[in-house]
Amino acid sequence: MLNELFDISRIEQGQLTIRAVPLDLSALLLTLVNAMQPDMPRHTLHTSGLELAQTILGDEVRLIQVFENLIKNAVKYSPFGGNVWIKLEASSNHVQVSVRDEGIGIPTVDLPHLFQCFYRASNSGRWRIAGTGIGLYVVAEILRRHGASIRVQSIEGAGSDFVVQLPLVDSG
Repeated sequence: MLNELFDISRIEQGQLTIRAVPLDLSALLLTLVNAMQPDMPRHTLHTSGLELAQTILGDEVRLIQVFENLIKNAVKYSPFGGNVWIKLEASSNHVQVSVRDEGIGIPTVDLPHLFQCFYRASNSGRWRIAGTGIGLYVVAEILRRHGASIRVQSIEGAGSDFVVQLPLVDSG
């Protein structure tokens, strides 16, 4: 939590830096999933699309922070266990990563506010799920500084799908 508060301070002061270098997003995601799965015995992390290297310009530490947050949220908001899918798809100029769960979902009224600092979905208290409302704000800011975007689709009671879109390195 202390690191998240430092990140908020850096964001507000315009000091959150991104050290973008060419990196293989597929390898980053596969390493992250393999490291996280043993700590999630009630959940199964499934991957698809990670077989081929997908080179982006990115800050490895910050992108690990982004995807670790999204995967941990998928697990946290699936309190009875279950499946989490991490799917990578590439087009000619961008790569898209989806983190989807079968959890409690997000009420429609909350969706436009999820990436605001300190905002928590209205149903999180009902499920007694702890959190600060900082993580998704920081995720969105990191992605914005990468020239990337994030969006969410969710149905309360059926789960959520967070989709990150990042530009691919121009091979031409």
